[in-house]
Amino acid sequence: MLKSYLETKKIFSKTKDLQQYKDDAPFRFKNLVVHHHLSSLKVNTDGVLLAAWASSQVSASNGLDIGSGSGVISLILAAEHPGLQMKGIDIHESSVYQANYNAEVNGLSSKVHFELMDATKFVSKVSFDLIISNPPFFSNSTLSSSRDKQLAKHTGSLNIQSLIRKVALLLGPSGYFYVVLPAVSQEEISDQLVLCGLYIEELVQVSSFPDSKPFNHMYRISRREVDRADVSNLAIYETKGVYHKKYRSLTRNLYLKF
Repeated sequence: MLKSYLETKKIFSKTKDLQQYKDDAPFRFKNLVVHHHLSSLKVNTDGVLLAAWASSQVSASNGLDIGSGSGVISLILAAEHPGLQMKGIDIHESSVYQANYNAEVNGLSSKVHFELMDATKFVSKVSFDLIISNPPFFSNSTLSSSRDKQLAKHTGSLNIQSLIRKVALLLGPSGYFYVVLPAVSQEEISDQLVLCGLYIEELVQVSSFPDSKPFNHMYRISRREVDRADVSNLAIYETKGVYHKKYRSLTRNLYLKF
């Protein structure tokens, strides 16, 4: 059964012991603590990097996080942008409860809330000027043995086509959609965007090292037609064990190690 944010809050208010949502080894950022042991997808480089990149550009008041998991992306954005209200949706129940717990313990519950919802069935009376997603990836890979990870990482319930179609319905006229996808998905996403009247404004090709092949692409997408996307490269490491200065610069407000 899908539970709204208000239903989730009622459960929190009636629950005397919230220790089940507390992670013994949470992921600690400079200004946030993210509990994620109940989430179907743990805090990871893809989501944090996407949030950091979007946060460096965004100027929005109403945001939607599709496939919100532990809530880390919404929490990062809300913490860095005081005027931004974020709604997160996810199909995994424990992830939603823990994401709302994370909002509470980080003092962001007035700005961020999460609902248990299948993204393909989500409707809204208002449009969003920011939509962001670190979505399911492995449409052609072997399904994992864990259903939680399968829900988080496979496109059985949400594929690129349905994601783009949903964004086309929800994105405001001047809004931006930020998404990270495997590099091999570029042709698929490009074709679907054209069909939905959406356009890639910026593409960041993410690789492990400067001379290695990109494994992920981060996209900034809008309704504004552009002749050619702005394409750049971002390496995580300069050499083995040494983070690239561009990566450090982008994430320095987040990671304790920087």
